[in-house]
Order: sequence, then C-alpha cells, then structure tokens
Amino acid sequence: MGIQEVKQDLFNRAFTGLHGQGFEQSMITGSVCGYLSKDGLKRCAVGHLLSSKEEAIFFDDIGAVSCIIKKSDEERGGDPRILERFFDAIGVPAQYRGSPVLDLLQELQNAHDDGGPPEKMKARLIRTAQNHGLEVPA
Repeated sequence: MGIQEVKQDLFNRAFTGLHGQGFEQSMITGSVCGYLSKDGLKRCAVGHLLSSKEEAIFFDDIGAVSCIIKKSDEERGGDPRILERFFDAIGVPAQYRGSPVLDLLQELQNAHDDGGPPEKMKARLIRTAQNHGLEVPA
C-alpha cells in the first residue's frame, strides 16, 4: 500500500461517514464542531477516522488537527506521543505519517467545519478529493 492508497482510504472513510449522516456537522455546542457530537450520533470528517468514541472524546479535549500537531511539537515543549496516538487511532502506517496525510486531514476537517448546508459540505469534500487526486466514493 502506497501513500495514495492510504489517502484514498482515509478519504473514503470520512466521505462515507459524512454521507451516512446527511453531510450534517458534528456539533459539541451551537457553534463548536467536534470529532463526536454532544449526543454521540454524529462525527466530523476526521472523527469518522478515529477507531473509537473514546479516542474521539480524547482528541476533542485536545482540539483540531492543527492543535494536535502543535501539542506534539517537541521544540515547543509538546509531546510527540500525541501525534503518534492520533495516527494509530486513524490507522495510518508509520511510513506514511507526514505532511501529505496531515494536509489531507486538515482539508477534510475544514470541509466539515466551514459549515453551511449539507450540499456545500459535500461540494467541499469533492474539491478536497480533486485537490489530492482522489476518487469520490459512489
């Protein structure tokens, strides 16, 4: 499995999960998105990649993908084990844990978090697939 296959798998899981919930946002409060919604019934794009509700709750406490990256930065006093745990929880093999995957995850998160009606989220996800040379699941 190469990097493009890993990215396609991540995209498929996020897109399919969001499709299954009608491309509706996963909200913790009225204006704050979360990996897992307050009622536990919806997940954000990246939330659909996490292996369990417990992991979604753990990472909700840390924040968005960009926060996970910052809190993992050793040069800033962070703990690199946070990012490793994140990659483990979404099933990314060690050799592909870098910028191409992180860029896709950021874009998936933004496609979800930017709000608006479901058809706009779907359109942003399709654009994300195009930006990364991925196919949209049927």
